[in-house]
Amino acid sequence: MISGLVYNLLVTVGIVTLVLAGIPTGLYLLLKRREEQKLEAVKIRTRSERRAR
Repeated sequence: MISGLVYNLLVTVGIVTLVLAGIPTGLYLLLKRREEQKLEAVKIRTRSERRAR
């Protein structure tokens, strides 16, 4: 009985830890990807402006 409770507690703590660790990592990756897309858009824009001249 006690071992089952301890096991469930450990599993829950492990899942919570993974989620808490994963949220900042996921946000960081999303922000990084968004920044890369902005940089790409700027590159494309400057390229098309050069062509227009």
